[in-house]
Amino acid sequence: MRKVLPVVSLFSGCGGMDVGFLESGFTIDWAVDIDRNACETYKFNIGGNIHCMDINQININSIPTSDVIICGPPCQGFSNIGKRDPSDKRNFLYLNVLSIVSVKLPKFIVIENVKGLLSFQDGLILNSLINKLSGLGYNVEWSILNANDYGLSQRRERVFIVANNMGIENFFDRIKTRTIKATPLKEAIGDIEKLKELPNHFYTKKINSGYHHIVSKISQGQKLCDTRLGNRSVHTWQIPEAFGITTNIEQKTLYAISKNRRLKKYRKQESWNDASPLSEEEISSIVGEGFNKDVLLSLVEKGYVKEKFKGLYDLKHSFNGKFRRLDYTKISEAVLTNFGYIRNYIHPTKNRPLSVRECARIQGFPDNFIFKGTENSQYMQVGNAVPPILARIIAHEIKDNINNFSQYKKNESNNKVFKPYTVDSVIKKLRLYKLPDLGNYSNPLNELIYLLISQRTFEKSYRNVFKKLKNKYSTFEKLRNADVKSLEKILEPAGLAPQKAKAIKEILSQIYNDFGETSLKKINEFSTQKKIEYLARLPRVGIKTVYCILLFCFSLEVLPVDANILRVCRRLGWLPSGINNSDAHKIMHTLIHPRNRYEFHVNCIAHAKQICLSNHPRCINCFLFEFCDYSKKSL
Repeated sequence: MRKVLPVVSLFSGCGGMDVGFLESGFTIDWAVDIDRNACETYKFNIGGNIHCMDINQININSIPTSDVIICGPPCQGFSNIGKRDPSDKRNFLYLNVLSIVSVKLPKFIVIENVKGLLSFQDGLILNSLINKLSGLGYNVEWSILNANDYGLSQRRERVFIVANNMGIENFFDRIKTRTIKATPLKEAIGDIEKLKELPNHFYTKKINSGYHHIVSKISQGQKLCDTRLGNRSVHTWQIPEAFGITTNIEQKTLYAISKNRRLKKYRKQESWNDASPLSEEEISSIVGEGFNKDVLLSLVEKGYVKEKFKGLYDLKHSFNGKFRRLDYTKISEAVLTNFGYIRNYIHPTKNRPLSVRECARIQGFPDNFIFKGTENSQYMQVGNAVPPILARIIAHEIKDNINNFSQYKKNESNNKVFKPYTVDSVIKKLRLYKLPDLGNYSNPLNELIYLLISQRTFEKSYRNVFKKLKNKYSTFEKLRNADVKSLEKILEPAGLAPQKAKAIKEILSQIYNDFGETSLKKINEFSTQKKIEYLARLPRVGIKTVYCILLFCFSLEVLPVDANILRVCRRLGWLPSGINNSDAHKIMHTLIHPRNRYEFHVNCIAHAKQICLSNHPRCINCFLFEFCDYSKKSL
C-alpha cells in the first residue's frame, strides 16, 4: 500500500530537514548524501533508507515517486563567509535537483540555502532555479526565514525556496504569522552541565595556553577586537599575557588609531575597504603629548601595528569576530561548522568552546538524536543542518495545502459551484458593473494610506478624509512629520483615528528608515516576491492591502480578498465560514484565472455594495441567484 505523503530527500546531511517532515506526519521513502559520517548519523536516527553516494551517480529511475522533494544543496560556494568562487563545482549541484524534479514531478519542492544565494552573481543561480522550475509548471516562491523568529536561540537566516504544481500561491503568508519569541541561550543549554552522560556532550580540551589568557579576559557578550571600540570589544593590548606588554602612551596610540582609522577625513587613495591607514603626522596630532616616532616603531616591533603602505600605519590585527563569548541572557549567532573552535566562540560561563550537544540544542535537535562520526564531522553535521523546527513549520504548511487541495478537488467533483463553467458564469454576469472606479491610486504610498483610512468605515467618509489629508499635507514628508493630534483630528470622521494616525506615522517612518526618503518608488525595482515580502513587513499592513497595491499600482495579476469579496464568495459557497484571510486568498487564487482577477475584484466589490449587502442583502434582485445557496435559503 502506498505510504501517506511520501518524501524524497536529497543532500540530506544528518537529517535536520527530514526530522521536521517526519514530525509533521510525512514519511521519508528515499534519501541520499555523499558524506559517510552524516549518513551514519541519518541511519542511526531516522532509518536505513539513505543512500551514501554522489548524486551525480544516481539512476533517476531508482528514485521512488513522492509528494515532496526536500533538499539542501551544498552552500559553501554561495556563502558570504566563503570564497564565492563562480567555478566551484558545488554551485551547480542544484541542476541535479532539477533533473530529478523534471522526471518525478512531485507536488512540492523545498530547497534550503544560505542568504548568499540571493546575491551570488547578481542572483544568477536563484533566477535559473525559478525559471527552470516555472518552465516545468511550478509556482515558485522564496523567503528568508530567521530561526530566532520561531523560538530557537540563534540568529540564523536562511533562504527557503518552495515550489508547487498545484496552483497554490502565497505559501509563506501563514508561516510568517506563526512567529514566537526566541529562547534565551541559558534556557536552551544552561542545564547541560548538570546532566550526566548526555550524548555528544564533548569538546576539545586541548586549548593553546595563549588562548587561556585571552578567554579569561572576555566576558559574556564580548569579543576580541582591535578595530571596534566600546564595551563589547576587548583589545589585544588589554591582554599583555598573550600579546605583550604596552606602555600607557602606546595604549593611547593604539586607541587613537582604532578610533580614527574609519573616519572619512583620513580616507586616502590607498584606503583599504572602509578604513584607512594613518600617517605619523596624523597619529601625532591625534595622540598629542608624549607621542613620537619611537612609540610607533615600538608598536611595530611588538606586533601591534604595521606599516601598511609607505609612511602609513594601521593596526596589525583586527580579530573582529574572533573569540566571541556568548551571552546567556541573549541568543547565539548562527551555529556554523566552526563552533567547536574556542578561537571562534566561547561558552557563556566556561572557558571552553561549545560542545556538539550544546550546538545541537541551539539548532533544535532533541537530546535523543545522536551524532556519529569524528568530532570535527559532528560539528560540521550540526552546523550544516536545517533546524528541525523550521522544517516542521514548512512541512505543516505543505501538509495543510495538500490535504485542503484534495478536499477542494473532492468538492469540485460533487458540487457544481466549484466547476469551471460556474466560476466563469459568475465572472461574466458580474461584468454588468463595467469595472467601476473604486477610488484606488496608482502611487503605492497613496494607495497604502488610502486603504489604511478605509478600514472599518463608510466609503464616503474615508474618501473625504483622504482628500482632506492630502490637502493638508501636500507631501508624504510633511505627513511623516505631522503632529499626531492634528492628524487624529483629520482622521476622526473615518473612525479609529488614534490607531490610524499611529499606523500612518509608523509606516512612513519605517519607509523613511529603509530608503532614506518617504517614498515607495524604489520597490519598482523589486521582484514580485520581494515586493510582497517588503510590504507585508510594514507595520499594520495585511495581505489584502499588499495585494491591492500590487494590483492597482503595479498591474500584477493578483486577487485581493477584502470583506466584500469574502462575503459574496461565502454566500456562493466558494469559501467556508470561519476561513482565515490567508487561506481565503489561496483558494480564490486557485479559482480565479489570473487574467480575470482584476475585473473579478472590482466587479465583485461593486456587487457586494449594491446587492449582496452585509445585513439586508437584496437577494430578490440578484442575478447570481442560481449559483447562490444563501439566496435560495433566504427566500
